[in-house]
Amino acid sequence: AVADVRRVLGEAAGELCESIVCFDAYRGAGVPAGARSLAMRVRLCAEDHTLSDVELAATRVAMIDAAASSLAASLR
Repeated sequence: AVADVRRVLGEAAGELCESIVCFDAYRGAGVPAGARSLAMRVRLCAEDHTLSDVELAATRVAMIDAAASSLAASLR
């Protein structure tokens, strides 16, 4: 469920997570039967500093890894 994906991504992003929105869900050609492709918009923010490229990249990897391990999700 989208709510599960949002929860896992939010937990992985931690305090940097400002919002997570699912803006597209697709089933069809290129997606295995019984699965769907979700497009998520994640807004990250720190109150006390500007996020660096390193922080953003590490958070992105953490979110992808969490979704893969918790939900058997894969990045398309």
